[in-house]
Amino acid sequence: MDDVGGTDDAGGADSAGAVDDSGAVDDSGAVDDSGAVDDSGADAGAVDGGLTVSHVGICVGDLERSLRFYCEGLGFELVQSHSVGEEFGRLMEIEDVALQSRFIRRDGLSIELLHFESPGHLGEPVRRPLNQLGLTHLSLRVRDLDAVAGVIDALGGDVLHGTRTTFGSSNALDFVYCTDPDGVRIELMHIPG
Repeated sequence: MDDVGGTDDAGGADSAGAVDDSGAVDDSGAVDDSGAVDDSGADAGAVDGGLTVSHVGICVGDLERSLRFYCEGLGFELVQSHSVGEEFGRLMEIEDVALQSRFIRRDGLSIELLHFESPGHLGEPVRRPLNQLGLTHLSLRVRDLDAVAGVIDALGGDVLHGTRTTFGSSNALDFVYCTDPDGVRIELMHIPG
């Protein structure tokens, strides 16, 4: 997305925007009869402000295991490593924080793997219900669903075989949910083309 809608020199909405002088957003348009969103232009009412997507963070219980899973298994590349301390405690809302951060990237998506040395991580490595509020899953488009599922299984993830869903002639559309070693849900989808 190159331009997320901005303002013209006069301070009003640009030709793709839908914000009036009061700041109210006009949500009309941008959706066709099928319910699909037309994202070919700027988003109506979206704020520019130099906004770009940076990354998504995942808290992990074993940093080396997660790096193997995402880099060796799913083809992400390690691009940055950081030791983070109390200087980010207020931002994270965690006292006496100490963690290791690893940024990995693939196909323009950056993920920050966060391993908390202090105070440690909370919760168990189980998948969340898909209808629980918050981020639900990471979706990966694959050519060979069974091969990628095998790699996920071999590197400590879990393939949820009961979720396998296929559509079309010769199972042209093929989906299955998996989890990473910490229970983060990953959707594998084979869609021809």
